[in-house]
Amino acid sequence: MQDNINAQNAAVKQFWSETLQAVKNRYMAMVQSTGRSGDGLDSLKGGTRKSYGEIDSMYIRFNRYLVWLHKGAGKGKGGSKGSTWTDKNGIRRRTNPASFGKMNTGSRHAEEWLNPVMDKQLPKLADIVAGFKADAAVNQIQIK
Repeated sequence: MQDNINAQNAAVKQFWSETLQAVKNRYMAMVQSTGRSGDGLDSLKGGTRKSYGEIDSMYIRFNRYLVWLHKGAGKGKGGSKGSTWTDKNGIRRRTNPASFGKMNTGSRHAEEWLNPVMDKQLPKLADIVAGFKADAAVNQIQIK
C-alpha cells in the first residue's frame, strides 16, 4: 500500500513539474515582444501538499500583475467590482470607480496564459490518479 502511495506521489510530482514548466513556457511565449519584460517568470512557483502521506493538492503562486495580463486589466481598465490591496509602501489602495467594467477593452486584451495549459494538462492528472486508485482497489479486493 505504501509503495503504491509513493509511486503515485512520484508520478504526480513529475506531472506537476511538467505542468509548471508548460505554464512558464506559455507565459514567456506571450511576453516575448518589445515593451514587455517577462519579469513575472521569476514569480511563477508551484508545489504540492500532502495529507496522510499522499499528495492531495498542488498550487501555483505568482505576482498579482500576472492576473492583469490574463484578464486584460490594467490602469484605467478595471473589472466590474474592483478590489483592494496594499501597495509596496503599506498604503491601502482600491480600484478607481471610473475604471469599472473596462477590463478587456481598448488596448488591453486578455491574454490567457494559465487556463489553457491547465485545461490541457488536468485530464493527464486524472488518468494518473485513476490508474493508481484502480490498482489499489484491486489489491484490496484480492484474497490474500
